Amino acid sequence: MVKTDNTPTTNIASGIVPMAKIDGGEIRKLREAKGLTQLYLATFIGVTTDTVSRWENRRYPAMKMENAEKLAEALEVELDAILDLEQGDDSVVTPQDGEVESLSQGDQDNKSIQPVGSDVLSRSHWRSFMPWLLVISACVAFGGIYLMFIKPVPPVAPPVSVVVERILPKHIPAGQIFPVLIRVSTSQQSSVSLIVRESIPSGCRVLNSEPSFVSADVESGVLKWISRTDKQEAIFAYLVKAPVKSIDGGQLIFSGGVTINQGDQVQVDIIGDDGLVIAPYHWADIDQNNMIDDEEILAVYDRYSVLVQLDFDRDLIDSIWTGDGYMWDKRTERYVVQKYKR
Repeated sequence: MVKTDNTPTTNIASGIVPMAKIDGGEIRKLREAKGLTQLYLATFIGVTTDTVSRWENRRYPAMKMENAEKLAEALEVELDAILDLEQGDDSVVTPQDGEVESLSQGDQDNKSIQPVGSDVLSRSHWRSFMPWLLVISACVAFGGIYLMFIKPVPPVAPPVSVVVERILPKHIPAGQIFPVLIRVSTSQQSSVSLIVRESIPSGCRVLNSEPSFVSADVESGVLKWISRTDKQEAIFAYLVKAPVKSIDGGQLIFSGGVTINQGDQVQVDIIGDDGLVIAPYHWADIDQNNMIDDEEILAVYDRYSVLVQLDFDRDLIDSIWTGDGYMWDKRTERYVVQKYKR
């Protein structure tokens, strides 16, 4: 987010973190209009929900410029949209607790140093201090050697490795429902907070998800989750209905990314499957032979059985597997299961 020339900032002495004056009421309106929670903003920026509440209630009239840029990004608006542009540029806002580190100098910095005259300490006094100066110098030298060569250096934590993969079926008939999985794998051993964003194709309709969405914008097709997990793998899943008027051979394209907050924010694009084709075959029929064989049904149970809240029509899949195949009836928009012939 680029800071414009008219961005109101506090006139704070050099060395203090740059601050930006904010319009708390406008921040609240933007958040509520987009269906976002204070927890979502807090996790995205890396602050507490209490801090977000104080911003919105104008108890913090200013925030760090870095946080203001992150807040504008989370709200998906320009930086000027959340700033209080009515106040003059010369007004100074006192940083609140927790908003900015105090970088003010101590009182001792302002005191002048009085020179020591030659008449204060005689040559004999210096001779009496020499043994002590030698002892102090030796201690300082030994301490430096200890810190540099003897004291063990604490291990540096490796950077967090994050891999996000989307799993899609290869195909689906027009107007039919299919599952989408997003698998997040991280090297982080401790708990981690993350935000998942997913953009679904135009014309698709989301039915439900596991875990539940934080927000789902019908017009833009953007889905958002926020979660905290203590495991090295997390799964986000949802059911989508393909557009009814889709033409065979057409493609549905997906995109998305994940933001993880571990000191610095780590943003990762979702890799793996990014599209599927409209075709007259059940999504579990991988080889498109109008049957669901043993290998295919085992793949379904291995991949989707943990999603107890999502009803992707297991009974139909079982019926096709136990039967003698199926056909897609385009007129009735139904799968017709062929009964097994003994």
